Amino acid sequence: MKKFSVFFLLASMSATFLVFGQEEKVEEPKEMELEEISVIANRAKARETPVAFSNVSKSDLSNRLASRDLPMILSETPSVYASMSGGGSGDSRVNVRGFNQRNVAVLINGVPVNDMENGWVYWSNWDGMSDVTNSIQVQRGLGASNLAVASVGGTINVLTSAANMEKGGTFKQEFGSQNFLKTTLSYSTGKLDNNDIAASFLLQKKTGNGYVDGTWTDAHSYFFTANKPFGGHSFDFTLLGAPQQHGQRDEDNKHTIRDWESFDYHTGYGSPDNRKVNRGSTGSGWGYIGDTARDLMKEGSYGGESMDFISSALFGGNIQSLKKVGGKWLINNRTNYYHKPVYNLNWYWKINDKTKLSTILYGSNGRGGGTGPLNSRGYTKWGDGDKEKKRWKYINPKHEDDGTYDWEDMIHWNHDGDGTWADTDVVESDKVRWNEGKTIDPRFSKSEKRSKYIIRASVNHHNWYGIVSSLNHLLTDQITLSGGIDARAYSGIHYREVQNLLGGDYYVDYSDKNVPDGKVAKVGDKIAYFNTGYNKWIGAFGQTEYKTDTLSAFGSLAFSNTQYQREDPFNYKLGNEMSESANFPGYAAKVGANYNVNSQINVFGNIGSLSIAPNFRNVYLNYNNTVNPEAKNEKVAAFELGTGYHSSKFIMDVDYYHTIWQDKALVRTSEGKDGGLNIYNVQGLNANHSGIEFDGLFILNELVSLGSSISIGNWVWSGDVAAAVTDDYGRKDTYDVKIYSDGLHVGNAPQTQISGRINLTPISDLGITGVFKYFDNHYAAFDPENRNDKKRKDAHKLDSVSLLDLHAGYSMELASYNLIFGLHVLNLLDAAYASDGIDGKKHNAETTKIFYGLGRRINGSVSVQF
Repeated sequence: MKKFSVFFLLASMSATFLVFGQEEKVEEPKEMELEEISVIANRAKARETPVAFSNVSKSDLSNRLASRDLPMILSETPSVYASMSGGGSGDSRVNVRGFNQRNVAVLINGVPVNDMENGWVYWSNWDGMSDVTNSIQVQRGLGASNLAVASVGGTINVLTSAANMEKGGTFKQEFGSQNFLKTTLSYSTGKLDNNDIAASFLLQKKTGNGYVDGTWTDAHSYFFTANKPFGGHSFDFTLLGAPQQHGQRDEDNKHTIRDWESFDYHTGYGSPDNRKVNRGSTGSGWGYIGDTARDLMKEGSYGGESMDFISSALFGGNIQSLKKVGGKWLINNRTNYYHKPVYNLNWYWKINDKTKLSTILYGSNGRGGGTGPLNSRGYTKWGDGDKEKKRWKYINPKHEDDGTYDWEDMIHWNHDGDGTWADTDVVESDKVRWNEGKTIDPRFSKSEKRSKYIIRASVNHHNWYGIVSSLNHLLTDQITLSGGIDARAYSGIHYREVQNLLGGDYYVDYSDKNVPDGKVAKVGDKIAYFNTGYNKWIGAFGQTEYKTDTLSAFGSLAFSNTQYQREDPFNYKLGNEMSESANFPGYAAKVGANYNVNSQINVFGNIGSLSIAPNFRNVYLNYNNTVNPEAKNEKVAAFELGTGYHSSKFIMDVDYYHTIWQDKALVRTSEGKDGGLNIYNVQGLNANHSGIEFDGLFILNELVSLGSSISIGNWVWSGDVAAAVTDDYGRKDTYDVKIYSDGLHVGNAPQTQISGRINLTPISDLGITGVFKYFDNHYAAFDPENRNDKKRKDAHKLDSVSLLDLHAGYSMELASYNLIFGLHVLNLLDAAYASDGIDGKKHNAETTKIFYGLGRRINGSVSVQF
C-alpha cells in the first residue's frame, strides 16, 4: 500500500468533477443569484479571494459520498479529517488543521449553526443534507466570512440548492450493507403559470441496522424552497429538517487493542468482526430480550416533552431504545433522537447598480436528546469458592465475553418480588443485588413497584432566532464597501426525564432541592437536573475590498458581544432561579491580498486575529449559577501565504499557514477552606499549528483525470504552566498548577494526510473513480491540562492508515426517462485501523483506547429522472 500511496503522491493532484463518465461543467447560477451567493454566503473565488479553500460540488457528493455523514467526503481535501467516531449514523466529527469542530465555523447558506453553548455540531441533525446541497466550500484558517465566528481551524460553508426553474423530478432508491435502505423523492415545479414563483422539495426515508452492533438508524428528512423575484428584489424561503432516531456507541466503549482482540462471541449475540463490537463497559450497552420481558416493560409514550409533534407522529410517540432488529427485540440504552427544523427567509434587494442589500431572517427549534443508563453502577457476584466471579451487574453472564446487556435480568430485577424496600437509596459497589426481591416502597406507594435501574433521556431543546443583514456599495470601479449586523437569541433547555422504567412502575428522584424527600417520577417526568441557558449575541461588521484585474485586497473588522445567563429551578428556590448575566466582547480582524502574476499564476496572503468568548460551561461552573468572575476570551492569531497555477488542463494551489492559539480556557474548581466554592482561572496554555497544503487537478484527456490533496502539519502545544494560582472568586486560597505540555503534539487528528483520486471514463456515460487516502502522525487524543510529568512523553501515535474506496456510475436514457445506476464500495480492501484514540497512562498501544474505523461497506443506487 505504501508504493500505491507514493504513486498518487507523485502522479496526481486534487479534485476533478465527473458525472458518470462526463466531465462536469458546474452549473453557473444566473447573475442575480451569483450576487446573492457572494453577499450571503461569503464564498471565496479562485484567483481573487486571498484564502486557502477547497470546493466540493453537488456531483462530488452524488458520486462519492455514498450516503455517509456529510463531513466524510471532506477528508479528501487538505488538512480536514473526518471520523465516524462510534459508528452511529450522524455521530461523525470533523477536524480542520488540527482543531475540532468546536473551533470550526459551520455555516449553512451563510447562517452559523454551531451550538451556541458549546460550539459543537451534531451531524445527525443534518441527515439528508447531502441530497439538497449545491456545494460545500471549506475555507481553511480564518476564512473569508466577515462575521465574528470561531473559525480557528476554518469554515465549512454549505450552500443548499435553490428553487429549480425547470420542471422535473427524481426518484432514487439506495440499498446497501447492514440492511441499509434509503428512498428519496425530489420534485421542482419550474416557474408556475402567470408568475415567476418556482418551488422545489425533497422527501426522504432512511433505515438500516448499522455497521456497529446496536447502531440501527431510522431517519426522515425534508426540504422545501421557493423563490419569487420582482423588480430588483428576490425572496427565497427555505425549510429543512431531519427527524431521526439511531442507536449509538459512546466513548465508554473504546477499548485497548488487546481488549478488542480478546472479545469472544456467541451465536446470535454480537458480530464475529471485532470492529463492530458495542460492548457494555461502564454503563453503556445493548442486548436482546424476549416477548415476556418486553411485556413487563409497560411500553408507553416515552417521548414525554422531549419530542416535538412531527417526531412523535413519525415514531409513534416513542424514543426507540427498544427496536426490532433481525426478528429480535433489541435494546440499546444509548439512543439519539432529534429534530432540528431550520427555516429562513432571504431578501435580496438590488437597490441600484452600485448598492445591494441582503437580509436573512432565520429560526430553529430543536427538540430531542440522547438516552443512557441511570443507577446502573454496582457489582453482582456469582459462583462458589474459587469459581466466584464479579461483574458489572448489567452484563449478561451467559455472554460475558461479548459484553451484551442482560436486559431480561434487569427487567426482572425491577419487577419480581413484593418485599419491602430497604431504607437506603445508594447503590454500593460491594453489595450484591441492591434491594433484590424488594419492590414495594411504602413511603411512595403500597402497590406500585419502584424501579432501581432505568433508562433516562438527557434532553437538549433549543430555540434559536437571528438576523444577518449586509449592505454592499460599489464606491468606485475598484473599491467596494460593505457592512452589516449579526444578531442572535438562543435558549437551551436541559433536563433529564424518565424514558423507560424497565419493568417497574416509578422511579424516585432526589435531585430537586425543592423536594428534598424525593419525588415519584414516571415516564416523561423530569429528573436529575433542569436548567436553561440563555445566549444573546449582537455583532457588527465592516469590510473594504479593492479589486482590479491583477490585484484584489480586503480588510475587515467585526465586533460582537456574547451575553450568557442561566436559570435553574432544581438547585435554587422559587425567585432565585436566575443567575447574573455575563458579557464577553469579541472581535475578528483580517486583511489579505491576491496578486495575479499572469493569466495562470497567482500569489496570495492573509493575516488576522480573533478574540472568542469562552463557552457557556466555562462561565457557569459545576452546573450551578455561580458566574466565573475571571473567565476570559481565547485569542487566536493566524497568517497564510500561498500560490496557485491554473490552466485548462492543470490546476494546483500550495499554501503555508501558521496559527497561534493563546490562553486556552482552563478552569479548576474546588471546595475552599471555608466550605465555599473556589474558582481558579489558569492562563498560559497555548498551541501552535502550522503546515503546508497542496491541492491540485490534472486532466490528462477525456478518458483520464487525476487528483490529489496533500497536507503536512506540525501541531504542538506551547508553553508550560507552573504557578500557584489564587482563587478568582473569594481571593483566599491558592491552587498549585503544574502542566508540562510544551512541545507535545496535538492529538485527535492525523498531521500527515494524502488523498489521491483517479477518474476513468472507459465508455460514454460510464464513470469509475478510485479514491485513496493515507493518514499518518495521528496522535491519540489527550488533555494537556492533565500532563504533570516533566518527561513530556508524546501521546501514543496510532498506526498509519491506507484506505481505498471505489465508486462507479452509469447513466442511460429510456423513453422519456433518464436512468442512473451507482455503486460504491467503501474501504474496498477491508482494512482494520484505528480511527480514534484516547491516550493511555503509559502512552503506548497497550493502554491507549481506540475505536476501529468501519470495515468494507457496499452501497448501490438506482435513480429515475423524469
